Amino acid sequence: MSHSLSRRPRAKQFAAGLFLWLATVPLVLAHDPGLSSIRLTTAPTGLEAVLTIHFYDLEAVDPDLDVNHDGRLDSSEFAQARNRLDQLARQSVTVAVDAEAPLALAQNPQVNLIENNNLQMHLRFVPVATGRRLMVTSPLVPRLPHGHREFIELSNADGKPMGEGFLSASANQLSLDLPVRLNGATAAMAPPSGIRFGQFFFLGATHLLGGYDHLLFLAGLLIVCRSLLKAFQMLTLFTIAHSVTLTLVTLDLIKAPGTVIEPAIAASIAYIGIENIFRPKADLSWRGVLTFSFGLVHGLGFAGALKELGVGSGGSGVFRPLFFFSLGLEMTQLGVAVMVFPTLLWLRTKPAFSRWWLPACSGFIAAAGIFWFVQRVFFGG
Repeated sequence: MSHSLSRRPRAKQFAAGLFLWLATVPLVLAHDPGLSSIRLTTAPTGLEAVLTIHFYDLEAVDPDLDVNHDGRLDSSEFAQARNRLDQLARQSVTVAVDAEAPLALAQNPQVNLIENNNLQMHLRFVPVATGRRLMVTSPLVPRLPHGHREFIELSNADGKPMGEGFLSASANQLSLDLPVRLNGATAAMAPPSGIRFGQFFFLGATHLLGGYDHLLFLAGLLIVCRSLLKAFQMLTLFTIAHSVTLTLVTLDLIKAPGTVIEPAIAASIAYIGIENIFRPKADLSWRGVLTFSFGLVHGLGFAGALKELGVGSGGSGVFRPLFFFSLGLEMTQLGVAVMVFPTLLWLRTKPAFSRWWLPACSGFIAAAGIFWFVQRVFFGG
């Protein structure tokens, strides 16, 4: 009897700790920061660079971008910040050929506000006729939010890839092989330096771990599962569904506006939390349909990460980046489940968990989903 009594407080403390951990998740960080891209193109008119970045990330450098603090950058705020953004564009990337001095700008940068509150910065550097190595440096990345990663893609005037890679705060320089003649469309191409596809795997993993909304949805799925088999079935359905939409969006076969997808993801989280409270014993067939349907929606959200990097656009290779990004997502998702689910199964043997902590945790999941839904619909967060 004493042994049983000594274990009960520990079970309650563990469950309370799990709930408190969930409660400390920073809601405002549901947006997954840290993705941008620079597409470099060699041409007779000069070396062109197009940087695409979400304004949310630039707020670390210029916190006055969002003047009215509504979580979005409107046209008037963009106009007010135009001069500051032009200066940021000048500081966003430098390029040098064969260890020479950085190339000068051939004209003033152009900054545009595009869809989903992304900013696009166009820079053109003076033309260079020959070269063997291109050194790309981003003075901006170390000033951006922790974990920010920038995808670099270099192509020639014909659109043929010449090299690609990632920049980060700790490694904000990238060296790329060049053809003998930079501005000749028919010049012999140097072998592409090639991206280490492990970086796409890592990007998929960090995208999932940094996306608290996706993690809370997974928690909502797993918390009511009564067996490892049922948990595996739910995860499999979720994986298949979001892999389908992730592929379709990345291949530009369907469109996924963030203004619709992000609130839909939040709504799915709210729904799963509410159903866990009122229908904790929902049958497998219904929960399977629900999981697959919401998996399609979450896949549209995952696809945004690759689209922000420019993967698949302009005829660039997509299958290997997509495969490794998806693999990173799935392995991380499985790893989270393997670590958490045995504890959930053990907690389910405690009457207090099903009676009190399951509704409490589900209530928190529902509240988080409702919060994000309101934030994304009315404040553009």
